Amino acid sequence: MPIAVTSTREIVARTGSASGLTGVAGNTIHYEVAGEGLPVVFLHDGLLHSLVFDAQFKAYSKSYTVIRYDRPGYGNSKPPAASYSEVETLKGLFDFLGLQTAILIGGSAGGRLALDFAIACPERVGALVLVGAEARGVEFDSQGEYRRGLNRWGEETVGQFIEFWAHDPWLVAEENRSARARLREILSAFPQNLADYPVEILDEAEARPHLSGIKVPVLVMVGEFDTADNHAHSGVIRNSIRNSEWQVVTHSGHLVYLEQPEKFDQLVLDFLERRVNKSPA
Repeated sequence: MPIAVTSTREIVARTGSASGLTGVAGNTIHYEVAGEGLPVVFLHDGLLHSLVFDAQFKAYSKSYTVIRYDRPGYGNSKPPAASYSEVETLKGLFDFLGLQTAILIGGSAGGRLALDFAIACPERVGALVLVGAEARGVEFDSQGEYRRGLNRWGEETVGQFIEFWAHDPWLVAEENRSARARLREILSAFPQNLADYPVEILDEAEARPHLSGIKVPVLVMVGEFDTADNHAHSGVIRNSIRNSEWQVVTHSGHLVYLEQPEKFDQLVLDFLERRVNKSPA
């Protein structure tokens, strides 16, 4: 299905605002829209929120309608008030904004959500960019399970937990000091990103058996210094989706878009230019 061109003006005419809070799937989330062109939705990872895409949000708005939002409990969104599905939340945002189909760019847990959404709502996805993405149904090794358990702080103070992630050599490569500083800055300003909310996230269906059914253009990307688990997940995704493209980004850990934004943008914009139909539907 071709992707329809839209604009911030059209979305504002529908919603009343280019940014703000809206109720979706039982919770209240913060969203932001800019630019004009094919719609691109950024899906943040499990530690940071949509601010991590600041550079891309500004740059891509010159050629695309860009949308970003904070999942419940992250950034400027409200804490989750009820159990929810991330897939249904994204679907509700599409409906609120009037999007029929969009390009999804997701990092880590955002990449997992992009895959889940593409499987559940294939008619609403025009292309995928998956950065250090997880795929439900692909196992983690013991290191991966340990690190996943650290995504929420417990006995440590918030400051200690922020410093743990700011010095993690797989999340951000040691050489990328400005990215480490930005990560620390975001988490210090939004410590709620690390909170463990007592609600259930309802998405459980395994993606792995359905990856071969994804037919849209897909770019799979992973940082050189990311964990073995994330390289393995990216390899499974790449090998399962026919005609997908693969890029290992040197001098980067898990957060490629934050660590190597110029290289990331070059790869993504080239992929979209080559593989995505940019004609109006």
